[in-house]
Amino acid sequence: MAHVPLTRRTRLEIAKLKVALVEIVEAEQPMTVRGVFYRTVAAGLIAKTEAEYRNVICRLLLQLRRERWIKYRWITDGTRWQMKPRSFAGIEDFRTEMVDFYRRQLWNDQADYVEVFSEKQAIAGILYDVTSQWDVPLNVVRGFASETFLWALAQDITAIDKPTYLYYFGDWDPSGVLGAKDVERRLRGFAPDAEIYFKRVAVTREQIRKWHLPTRPTKTSSHGKGFKGESVEVDAIDAPMLRQLVTDCIEQHIDSDRLDRTRAVEEAERESVKLALARIPA
Repeated sequence: MAHVPLTRRTRLEIAKLKVALVEIVEAEQPMTVRGVFYRTVAAGLIAKTEAEYRNVICRLLLQLRRERWIKYRWITDGTRWQMKPRSFAGIEDFRTEMVDFYRRQLWNDQADYVEVFSEKQAIAGILYDVTSQWDVPLNVVRGFASETFLWALAQDITAIDKPTYLYYFGDWDPSGVLGAKDVERRLRGFAPDAEIYFKRVAVTREQIRKWHLPTRPTKTSSHGKGFKGESVEVDAIDAPMLRQLVTDCIEQHIDSDRLDRTRAVEEAERESVKLALARIPA
């Protein structure tokens, strides 16, 4: 990695950095702000410090969006959300949305069942690009998941009654490693008769070594006993690779013939919905 001086940048250096940020985000979007930080560190454009993250990356990304060099939708933020009841502009709007909204449950017709876990809300938008296409639940656990959440999930897995594959994406640090093990342990405890396969997809030791992922000092905590080395955030893996990882996890469980039948039934049922809605007077 190139050495990045910590002296104040000139206007020309800032301009060049902004151009690089636009190129990075446009190529990998949508991205988290943290993900952009790690891309610029890996490229040797900034130092790997929290000061550079807050004072340079956060500030410049805000400027670039306001200046319309970067589109707002290219930066994803899963840590904030809005709650609102669904409503419609009128009957025609209702008809159109309901027809488009109808979707047959894909996994009912597959031999396996799949769910994805994200330790961090920040990357949920990246993973959801893929999980939503395949009708796969995305569970954001935010560290150590609650007892209530895991109990309810275990009841669903038990009721589904088929081989269940759970794929976990989280930081490589004491909390991230223990959090994944804790999710697996408690789910197995709540669903002792279910056929559960649990896999940590990212971050792993092999990925850190193979992809030369940027590290950070491991925080001292009660969870750190036995954890060796520096930590790596899941955001350090570039967005296209995260999407590819989750795609590979899901697609290996898809039977294409069964999928074709599901899609054909879905299309026929959507037409039935359309005809039924057409009978509603405007």
